Amino acid sequence: MERLLKKRNRDSYHYSDDYYIEKFLSFLLYERGYSKNTLSSYRVDLTELSQFLEERNSSLIKATKEHIAQFINMLSERGFTNNTIIRKLASIRTFFKYLLNEGIIEEDLVSFLDTPKKEKKIPKVLFEDQIKKLLEQPLLQEEEYARERSILELLYSCGLRVSEIVNLTINDVNLEDGFVRVKGKGNKERIVPLGSKAISALREYLRQRRHIKERRLFLNSRNKGLTRQTIWLIVKQFANNVGLDISPHTLRHSFATHLLDNGADLRVVQELLGHSSISTTQIYTHVSNRRLKEEFEMAHPRAIERREI
Repeated sequence: MERLLKKRNRDSYHYSDDYYIEKFLSFLLYERGYSKNTLSSYRVDLTELSQFLEERNSSLIKATKEHIAQFINMLSERGFTNNTIIRKLASIRTFFKYLLNEGIIEEDLVSFLDTPKKEKKIPKVLFEDQIKKLLEQPLLQEEEYARERSILELLYSCGLRVSEIVNLTINDVNLEDGFVRVKGKGNKERIVPLGSKAISALREYLRQRRHIKERRLFLNSRNKGLTRQTIWLIVKQFANNVGLDISPHTLRHSFATHLLDNGADLRVVQELLGHSSISTTQIYTHVSNRRLKEEFEMAHPRAIERREI
């Protein structure tokens, strides 16, 4: 990393861009309680902007409205999706608002920018028979794979995010009452019920690691907490075994959609997923309705026109 030293300007001293980025991230961490994943995204976005400005002989505190507009246009020209541009723009807005509030800059550089329209993507979802094929494959039923079975059950049966599984501790799991305490985005806690299959898998896994004192729930071979990457690889491995191409989040999407397919209330699904807004959860109603339409068209003789060959 560049040395965080003062750089001489014609009129005054200014710190390097790295200094302002790190000071801003510290503010978000200690004053706002942002997660490490969010801070990592902010660092990437602001470093990209800093490099863009450096190529134009400018810096974060000497940037102009024109510089910011050019950066956003550059992202669009390079093929970034609207959703990615929206995220980067949110990072930039928050950063320059911080600089303004701290008196480091005197002008709001980003309020004039229009936010691109968010793209609504229909999530990829597995059918229930595909889920059964994944979770009931013979290899997963062996005792030595209780950890892997537990992780897959928590992804599908509870709809947990990978980051939430990574951060689970022994004390978060209550097998007697059948629930898991989850710390989601923004450190918001929620209680999610455990199904009988998940309880069975977790009970076997906890039995195997009963003599290990590490507080993290899921451990690797060195008895250290699992990483997000390891969980991703576990999902890929067992999905490939049964011919599926999915990510861990596909199981979360499937959890929500299957609940709605079987009559669950949208507000209940929102709470189980840990969504702060009901509009985020509503995407799954579109998935559920689309699947119903597809099955109707496949099954009903008068659903669509069929031409004789």
